[in-house]
Amino acid sequence: MVPSYPSQSERRSEKIAAGLPSEDGSVNTVDEGRKLFAHMLWSAAMVVAEGVEKADTLAARGELDADTAMWTVRGERVLELGAGAALPSVICARAHAAAVTITDHPSSPALTGAIDFNIRRNLATTETKVTSQPHKWGTLESDPWAVAHRGTFTRIIAADCYWVRSQHENLVRTMNWFLAPSGKVWVVAGFHTGRAIVAWFFETAVQNGLKIERIYERDLIATSEDGGEVRREWMPEREGEGPENRRRWCVVALLRRRE
Repeated sequence: MVPSYPSQSERRSEKIAAGLPSEDGSVNTVDEGRKLFAHMLWSAAMVVAEGVEKADTLAARGELDADTAMWTVRGERVLELGAGAALPSVICARAHAAAVTITDHPSSPALTGAIDFNIRRNLATTETKVTSQPHKWGTLESDPWAVAHRGTFTRIIAADCYWVRSQHENLVRTMNWFLAPSGKVWVVAGFHTGRAIVAWFFETAVQNGLKIERIYERDLIATSEDGGEVRREWMPEREGEGPENRRRWCVVALLRRRE
């Protein structure tokens, strides 16, 4: 299910991200937010899936260009964080990744719902090894699975995982922990909880050992005359940007470890 903007995304997620009290005086929690959004398919996930599918198609034709090459997964070990419905993972498995691990918070209903269903429904015949695993960001040394898989993933997917600012440092620690020495992280985020919270994540990532290899904004609605993407420069702030314009854009970034 794709959320209907803004009623199912902006209003609810902004309250939860800010920890604002609800009408009955109780405070929205992160777990309540997961229950609201874990079953939905967000635009960022579709951007990743589209990029991977396009790269796989062009590579098969021998037409892969430098711009699309950032999305190639053939032979890569892929980890998706905060997967929800796990569309990017499904497409990576279909695009001949060597292995795909799908993770979400242990309390997420997606683990025993959307993720298991989508693996059974879409990946029954794939040769890619696909597994799902509960994982809480930042719980690394205390998690036997995390210890066993440290530094083993060459591609990490984090699509629309940024709406709780207090989790940014844990998310970056998790990326650093699982990332192979030559690995890359795909960061894709919509602005439905505001541009500032996404900018805060990039600041946290750079402060904690990651480097932004490339970054741009993509229009989620319009296409160019030749059917390609409409892009513009990433900006942490855009003066006068209203909610409607903000919702039609997302940021796409490729991160790696700083040398």
